[in-house]
Amino acid sequence: VEKPLINKLHLLKVHRQLVDNLNQYANKLEEKIDTMRRLVLQLESPLLLAKDPEMEFLYNPLHSYSLTRQMHFDWPQVEKLMEQRAGLEQIDFLKQMRDELPQLEDVKEAVAAIYRVQQIYKLQPTDIANGLLDGVYVNSQLSISDCFEVGANLFEASQFTDATSWLQLARDLWDQSPIAPYELLTVPRTHISSLLARSVMAAGNKNLGRADLLEGFHRNYTITKIEDHPQLDIMDKLFIEFCGSSYKPEPTRLVCSYKTKPSKFLYLAPFKMELLSEDPYM
Repeated sequence: VEKPLINKLHLLKVHRQLVDNLNQYANKLEEKIDTMRRLVLQLESPLLLAKDPEMEFLYNPLHSYSLTRQMHFDWPQVEKLMEQRAGLEQIDFLKQMRDELPQLEDVKEAVAAIYRVQQIYKLQPTDIANGLLDGVYVNSQLSISDCFEVGANLFEASQFTDATSWLQLARDLWDQSPIAPYELLTVPRTHISSLLARSVMAAGNKNLGRADLLEGFHRNYTITKIEDHPQLDIMDKLFIEFCGSSYKPEPTRLVCSYKTKPSKFLYLAPFKMELLSEDPYM
């Protein structure tokens, strides 16, 4: 068996181990939640049983004693239980498995392989994301984060046109997904839009890129760094240049003026004249 295939099988094995470990961790958290809920029932039951809690706890010595004892002895114990971390064994296992996880260079190699497929078979990012390779559908699709990562790596490689296509696809998929805003591991839309704007500007369309950045602010945009891509931090000179109030569009040779001569009527109702060229005069 070839080494790349062995590596992929190993990654699949590690992935299954990590998923199983995460499931065990979730079970531990559920056990702690169940314990906390039992405590809630135990601690609030005297209040629920009392017909008039204020009166009974004020004037009934048994209730008063029970409340005093509970407040002094029980709540510190509850605090200790709350401080106990659940799933420590599973957390340690995940830490031990870090060396088994792919490194950033491995991700870059995987992205390069996808890009080679795109170039060799002249595919559109949409085709690849939908699992259409060389006219054949494979049983796999790319996620929003998958598409974003391809775009981010192509941007770093200065392949701005192709990067724009992948980032635009990632944002389209995000907008079409009813669950993307609630998924914990999906790349935020603001990350996609900010990098898409930079890619568009780097490809030469500065006005469209600026429009994308400003659109991000209308969506409660927050400036943040992109994990594993610190060099793509949007708080750079391009962002400041094109989103600041000092931004001035590139001047054109078009000249506009209002014509008020020779007719006196034009003083009352001037019309706008655009001078396209002085030689020849147009």
